[in-house]
Amino acid sequence: MPHRDESTLPTRRLDELRAAIVWLLEGCDFSAVCWKHQCTWTPRLLASVALLWACSDESTLGERFKNSRRIGLAINAVVGDVAGSYQAFLKLLNRWSERLLAAIQVTFRSRMQVECAEHWHIAGRVVMCIDGTHIRLPRTQALEAQYAPTRKPGTRRRHRTTTRASQRKANLPQLLLTTIWHAGTGLVWDWRFGPSDDSERRHLSEMLAGLPGDVLLTADAGFVGYDVLRTILDSGRDVLIRVGGNVRLLTQLGYAREYQQTVWLWPDKQARQHQEPLMLRMAVFHEGKGMMHVLTNVPKRDVSDAGLLQLYRRRWGNEVYYRDLKETFGRDKLRSRTAAAVETELAWSLAGMWAISLYATAQLIGAGHSPHRRSCAAVLRIFRRWIRDWQHPCEPTDRLVERLSTAVTDGYARKSKKSRGTPRKRTNPPTGIPLIIPATAQQKQRAQRIIQQQKH
Repeated sequence: MPHRDESTLPTRRLDELRAAIVWLLEGCDFSAVCWKHQCTWTPRLLASVALLWACSDESTLGERFKNSRRIGLAINAVVGDVAGSYQAFLKLLNRWSERLLAAIQVTFRSRMQVECAEHWHIAGRVVMCIDGTHIRLPRTQALEAQYAPTRKPGTRRRHRTTTRASQRKANLPQLLLTTIWHAGTGLVWDWRFGPSDDSERRHLSEMLAGLPGDVLLTADAGFVGYDVLRTILDSGRDVLIRVGGNVRLLTQLGYAREYQQTVWLWPDKQARQHQEPLMLRMAVFHEGKGMMHVLTNVPKRDVSDAGLLQLYRRRWGNEVYYRDLKETFGRDKLRSRTAAAVETELAWSLAGMWAISLYATAQLIGAGHSPHRRSCAAVLRIFRRWIRDWQHPCEPTDRLVERLSTAVTDGYARKSKKSRGTPRKRTNPPTGIPLIIPATAQQKQRAQRIIQQQKH
């Protein structure tokens, strides 16, 4: 039988998956992950299987693991026995996910800045968006005890639950997920999650140190607060945030030189504690039938009002990201049934979606497309087909890289959906407009005392 040239052999889908995993995990420092020598898993093997496990479309978590383990062993060319039970895999992942994901995050963030360099800045700034959402969990006793909302002592109920059904609905276990999303590339940057009654502001304070120094952080009205804004500003980062009727702003305080759009955020509690007032710039825009008020510390000479509006509108991409995570990626409700397992499932789901989106973005940019045209549904469909048929050969015209380089959204214009009836009523009240009043004589005196104390 004549020898067959290797260059004429068909490429297997496994080889293309191997190239993607190697590209994603290249440079990851897993030295902080050190377990017993008796363990048959390696950190790189565990990370690669976990990413494949998160992206698989099998019906159960166990089936996802079985297929992902077979692919991971073939990709890493593992010789010898590796623990094959899903329980052992999940136990190891629960224990080491934090360190594995920390190493992966460092690598992915570096890749974003290198591979997407031309899309890293918007109008000369690194624009990040922060927002939160809830992820539903199964109704198990363990999850209800850990993640159902709890009534804190001394708080009043806004709405009295009169029926058992409404009370059970109010106690549904959920995870509060808060993410920081990079507007230039459409990729996630960081995340935190906790019980359903956790605080988005606390999540922000934990993630603030991991942001680049030249970030402009955009947020909705839920993140307004003196302590939050002062923490952001003291860190040297810029902020662009929407404000509503729950905020009181001052004018004519006399603490510093004021301009036409200058307002001061100085609640009475902070004023009595002799904390400095926050000097901000307010811009007002028409939004449908109402008005939208935003605050920023960026001077007008750097970004005009029209520029602020364009930057704030970028925040809508974070909402689209959540839609992709819940609907397209199928994480509206998690499948795990214990507290440790649901956190592991969500964390690796976020990492898996980040991984395939990052790899696809690099291919799109190479083909001359903008990252904003990336179709999450198309990317996920392509990767899941390769994971499902990993043992099959690839046709010369059907390659993973080529498929991803064309995974873009369609270009036709949609019709307006305003006339459509919504199947459920929206309970979120309107944001409203902030209360803007001139500073009182007492407030001006307190401001002058702070100025005198700073001089001495």
